[in-house]
Amino acid sequence: MKSGKVNDMILNRSVIKNIKYRSEYGIVRPKVGNDAYVTQDGIVNASANAGLIFDEKLLKFDCKRALLNACSNVYAEGGIPEYVTVNIFIPEKRLENELKELTRYIADLCKSYELDIAGGNTEVTRSVNTYIINFDVTGRLYFDNHISYKEYLKSDMDIVMTGYCATSGSIGLAYEKYDELTTRFQKSYIQNALDMEDYMDTSTACRIALENGVRLMHDMSRGGIYLALFELAKKINRGVCVDMDKINFKQVTIEICEYLEINPYKLMSNGSMLMVCEDGKALVKALENKEIKASVIGKITDSNDKVLMKNEDKHFIEPPRRDEVYILLNNR
Repeated sequence: MKSGKVNDMILNRSVIKNIKYRSEYGIVRPKVGNDAYVTQDGIVNASANAGLIFDEKLLKFDCKRALLNACSNVYAEGGIPEYVTVNIFIPEKRLENELKELTRYIADLCKSYELDIAGGNTEVTRSVNTYIINFDVTGRLYFDNHISYKEYLKSDMDIVMTGYCATSGSIGLAYEKYDELTTRFQKSYIQNALDMEDYMDTSTACRIALENGVRLMHDMSRGGIYLALFELAKKINRGVCVDMDKINFKQVTIEICEYLEINPYKLMSNGSMLMVCEDGKALVKALENKEIKASVIGKITDSNDKVLMKNEDKHFIEPPRRDEVYILLNNR
């Protein structure tokens, strides 16, 4: 297998099908498109890892991306993040001061997002050659109970996308390819991509969605909007029809992707959420009132087709085999 998130066929065949024990405690379980584990008493849990994608010099950025990714997953299943367990795996022969600086950064990061650090494990091991950090985030349901998508879904519901597509991928590539990119673009222009870190936090958008009764969300992370739409459709066993012209990008993202010859629709998109609701325009207005970029990009359909529309042309969504970041950085 190649580096990156395993595809849904491998995940189903070699992972999910081998999970035999199912307690009565869980009501949302591992499945393609499910973002977190949810229990009968309203506990919501999700995790994400830092250190597996980018160069170690980007570790602090990747910790922020991974922590917010786990929080977005909790929000997507209707939870409010409350605390996090942090597991740190350290290569041999590293200095204690490195660990101290890293844990201070993580502690400050968690404080800024009002997350208690509940504990974790810190271990030096010869099994890794770079820092690997796991963030395991737990929260509680916003609503009094969890309802399934079958109870919530109605025909022709709107799909709202928050934020800008390919945000985290643009930031990571701007860091990784900074020297190369600044031979083509002004440094101040590439700084626009680095400044997009402020857009990776989905908490305000998700809380607004929950306050407006949204019960179905999915986070956009690895694989970009193509994979997010595919997973959303698989989760609910329905189709999607999306207008490509409604998907929001920052101009710097488009230009970086054109220069690096990668597809922005398949690029890591932490910081964006897909939200399904009856009145997408009302939700967009509520989000924009808080200065959050959002658009109604399409509809849920009763077929199983996963369709992208560009002008009058129809394209069917194929899930990317790997995020564009992995493809590009594996060739560095």
